[in-house]
Amino acid sequence: SPWSESHDPAFATFVMHNAPPKRLADGFDWAEGPVWFGDHDCLLFSDIPNNRILRWSQAGLTTFRSPANYANGHTRDRQGRLIS
Repeated sequence: SPWSESHDPAFATFVMHNAPPKRLADGFDWAEGPVWFGDHDCLLFSDIPNNRILRWSQAGLTTFRSPANYANGHTRDRQGRLIS
């Protein structure tokens, strides 16, 4: 499967073989900039061509912000706020 394939042997040191990657959602042309909000049990990431930030949680996928001014490269500040 493409999820278990590596093009660089150095990458193998970062793979936890007892915790394989899982596809949480699909249908994006270009998604990046993920940030985990552990206190909200959700992952935020950018869907850049569609100018939105999406939120994934166990409940499913929702739109967090739209339009998002093509924001990307997310992180959190010391107060827990989203920085893009």
